[in-house]
Amino acid sequence: KLEKAEMLEMTVRHLQKLQRQSTVNNNNEQTVMNKFRAGF
Repeated sequence: KLEKAEMLEMTVRHLQKLQRQSTVNNNNEQTVMNKFRAGF
């Protein structure tokens, strides 16, 4: 059985991972839009 602290740590790590992925995806979308606006 997981302790509450362990579960909280796992949850925090998971949320941080999701946040990093979201940041990367947003940066990629911005790069794509910039290239599109520049005419490739």
